[in-house]
Amino acid sequence: MLQIHKKSADQWKDTVYSMIGRGAQIMPGEIDSVAVFLAATAGGNRETITQAPGGGRRPGRADQQTPDGEGRAILQRTCQQCHDMATATTKLPSEDWNAVIAKMMTYGAKVTPADQQKLIEYLNGLAK
Repeated sequence: MLQIHKKSADQWKDTVYSMIGRGAQIMPGEIDSVAVFLAATAGGNRETITQAPGGGRRPGRADQQTPDGEGRAILQRTCQQCHDMATATTKLPSEDWNAVIAKMMTYGAKVTPADQQKLIEYLNGLAK
């Protein structure tokens, strides 16, 4: 079954911190309020989650402990700043994820080498 979920306040908080790293002027005392507001009102940033029949696991912080969860968290924190989930997980057949991520880094995406590897493994796993 497919379900659509908006970002949680914690996920938006990660986004807000990333925005601060890019120069957004948000006071430390405003971070939680901004994240809560965005979680309540931002309908445009949606992700598609496949959930197993019978409930399966819900997305969130617990999932970030698994390798796929770590890659997904990096994708949400980094790629979904500019792209929706469908765009962020699609590449041309002739491209490889190393080249795509390297290109995005020239546009300002901040990905450590370790995170880049986790992200590539996660994105390659989506194609299976």
